[in-house]
Amino acid sequence: MAITVKSDFWGNSYSFIRSKSSLRKVIARLLNQKENRVDRELLLTLNGVAPGATALETLKRVAADRLENGGKRTIETETLINRATTAADVTDLNTSLLAYTSRPTSYPVDKATRP
Repeated sequence: MAITVKSDFWGNSYSFIRSKSSLRKVIARLLNQKENRVDRELLLTLNGVAPGATALETLKRVAADRLENGGKRTIETETLINRATTAADVTDLNTSLLAYTSRPTSYPVDKATRP
């Protein structure tokens, strides 16, 4: 959520303030989606420890059965990740998540300016 406020601190009359907590909520929601749960578990497992700890993330769901019309349903467990973390996991997370940037590495020279 962005809030517009009147301020001359940055040299303009209006500026946007975005709270950290709203950005953290967006990231938490994204990491909690099923397709991102493996990365979430790797981040949690590797937080503050050396590679080698076991990352385990499972989901429970109702098993699909077309012949059953009601009654007690079978609950199955889907294992998303169950393995020891490696140095390659650290490298992958650092390059794919933490080093991501949307700006170019260099900008073209503006030939319209005078030396």
